[in-house]
Amino acid sequence: MIRMRLMSTRVQSTPVARVYAGPIYTGSAELTPHEIVANVQVALRDWGYNPGPIDGVLGPHTRAAIAAFQTDQGLLVTSAIDRPTLQTLDLT
Repeated sequence: MIRMRLMSTRVQSTPVARVYAGPIYTGSAELTPHEIVANVQVALRDWGYNPGPIDGVLGPHTRAAIAAFQTDQGLLVTSAIDRPTLQTLDLT
């Protein structure tokens, strides 16, 4: 009988904050990206989607809500805040 010992390898990773990992169409230089994301989060919530906390962070919950909204509205699914998404949310 051959016995093998399995060794586990631990990989340490450093979390990376990815607040704006994609393009954010501002449409107006009057608002910061943080404010635009927060406005999109509020609009998505008002449309019945769950963007997670209204915190101005383009995190995984917000991206998932954007993708679901884009799918339901027949938009190109980018999971990003782009011009067609802002227009459909009536935020331009």
